Amino acid sequence: PPPSPIPEKTVAYDGEPPAADENATVLILGAGLAGVTAAAKLHEARVDFLLIEGQAQIGGRVRGAEFAGKKIELGANWVHAAGKRNGSCDANFNNPIWDLVLKTGLTNDKSDYESVVMFDAASGPGTPVEDQDIRWGFFEYAVQCMQPDQLRRWCAAQNSEQCPAEHPSDISLRVALRKCGWEPNTPADFAIEWYEYDYEWAHATEITGTT
Repeated sequence: PPPSPIPEKTVAYDGEPPAADENATVLILGAGLAGVTAAAKLHEARVDFLLIEGQAQIGGRVRGAEFAGKKIELGANWVHAAGKRNGSCDANFNNPIWDLVLKTGLTNDKSDYESVVMFDAASGPGTPVEDQDIRWGFFEYAVQCMQPDQLRRWCAAQNSEQCPAEHPSDISLRVALRKCGWEPNTPADFAIEWYEYDYEWAHATEITGTT
């Protein structure tokens, strides 16, 4: 049979909330990625819906802003497990977000985590911090030191009876880094640690355990 006509209510309300007697087959609460995707699927299936969003914009955590004359992202920036650069996804994990990027033709680029330029308040935005003033090597050594086998050796050296066979007692990353010789002292040091932990995992070292 021919497809049914698109329902009139396949829209999101902008401004005043809908009237109390408004009705639809499906109610979607929140116009983040999940809500907008659900609305698109319902629209394709010719199912009428009501989409309600409490904020002044749709997109949830996906949003941009102007900063120093540039457009920057305040929310989601990456598509993880995006697969090969020719567009085919990894056979073990097909990320539907990557499929959406390809479908919509969004511009994208592969992240190069080794390409980092650092600035601080002293040098200003036009002068990068000199490489010799950035202690990447010290930090990487401390990270290697924190590997489970290395921590077991440290734990054994302390003659601690609390250390289990599989893994030493859970301590915070802050304590583990300190025991491995890393203590941030300069703005560059704090930036390194923030980039590797806070930025990547959304947790500070003080509240993140080694296990």
